[in-house]
Amino acid sequence: GAVLGTKSCRILIADDDSFPTNKNHDKLVQGRIEDISGEALMLEYFRMAFSDRPLRKAAFWNGLTDQYTNITFVWQVFINRVLID
Repeated sequence: GAVLGTKSCRILIADDDSFPTNKNHDKLVQGRIEDISGEALMLEYFRMAFSDRPLRKAAFWNGLTDQYTNITFVWQVFINRVLID
């Protein structure tokens, strides 16, 4: 059991934008959440996230280094197969 005190809290809403973008704001306000496609919502999230240059740059380099790791693994498997056979 948690006990609530008599203290109060003030909340300041900086903006009334919908997350991730305002593309589906009207449907959210009307409560028609089931009309919003999950794929479209995910695509909007990626558009919003990758509009930020530092995030886009970090994601690119992260993906590049991950692929380098995959390529070196495949290369090692290939070399081992050639040397063993």
